[in-house]
Amino acid sequence: MKAFVDLLVAIGVHKNQITCTSVPQCNIPVGCNIYDWLAKQFQTSDLHVVYAFSDNYYSSVATLNEMGAAWVMRCKWTGLLLPGFIFDKLAGCIDKNQICIKLDDPDIITLKQRLRQFRDDIIKEFGLESINEDEWEEKRDDFLDKIRIIAQKKNIEIISSESVNESNKTKGKTRFDAPVAQRQEIDLLKDYTPFSKVKPIISCGDEKVARIATFEDCFDMEVDISNVTKRDMREFAMALMKYIPCDNWTGFFDAGYAIEFDAFATGAIKKVQLEIKNDTGVKIIDEENDVSIGGGHFKYRFRDKVRNGEALEKISEVCFTIFFAESYIDGEKGRLSIRNLKVTPA
Repeated sequence: MKAFVDLLVAIGVHKNQITCTSVPQCNIPVGCNIYDWLAKQFQTSDLHVVYAFSDNYYSSVATLNEMGAAWVMRCKWTGLLLPGFIFDKLAGCIDKNQICIKLDDPDIITLKQRLRQFRDDIIKEFGLESINEDEWEEKRDDFLDKIRIIAQKKNIEIISSESVNESNKTKGKTRFDAPVAQRQEIDLLKDYTPFSKVKPIISCGDEKVARIATFEDCFDMEVDISNVTKRDMREFAMALMKYIPCDNWTGFFDAGYAIEFDAFATGAIKKVQLEIKNDTGVKIIDEENDVSIGGGHFKYRFRDKVRNGEALEKISEVCFTIFFAESYIDGEKGRLSIRNLKVTPA
């Protein structure tokens, strides 16, 4: 609950607007009668109740009484299903048809989407300023990481996308099964950008070196190394797509798919490195692409690049890297554009 309160604060809610008896800074004031104080809040405040559903929740008479009070007062509410708790266990006077947020939802895309909807609803309801998208993604991912760590410490089994992929390995199933069975292409940028932006990673620590504009189906990276002193293969600017948790691409290997994209550059940029990494940081695909003189279309068949589908089981990153060596950027400034990043039937 502290992790969730921290997420509320990141959205812009003040701690003095939050009552949560599990978090000291948001507890009921000293000297107050608990039930009298809570009754007053129900009677005088416009409340938004967040239920943290778990087996412990339903074993507590106090929390069930609060559920009843919220139902009588017709309070707005949001339901969180804590790790290890399933929808079938929902009970009481709440509307069981209302969509809740399952914090160990194996469908990470749905989980992030529902957290985003909750954020937007809270911002609108409380008249808050919108949070910067990059900051939101960082705070949201930190929140989900904390939930996972807490659950692991409590020995609660989380059915994450990674564990689903692990169990589906023997069944040959991934989230891409349906489109792959129909020989459809997967637009990786459209699949990624509704929930995250392509982020810049700069080795030298100067954030002005690389700036990325992310669109629905493409991105542009402006690179300016005029103030960078080192010019070797250890220094770089990267456009990063990071999958949390890892994505399972084994179906692409089995079905003979390829990854392809259009890349072109202006200014001093001559080459870009396509890197696809697994959860341990090992490069599964590492290809140098010439983007000078109009750029081009690049295509790599998975079966030509990896020995078997297991290598694609835990894809963590897809990134495009420009090293500061002169073979990659012969000058100081340039723009890299990536379009039509897709996985297609070869």
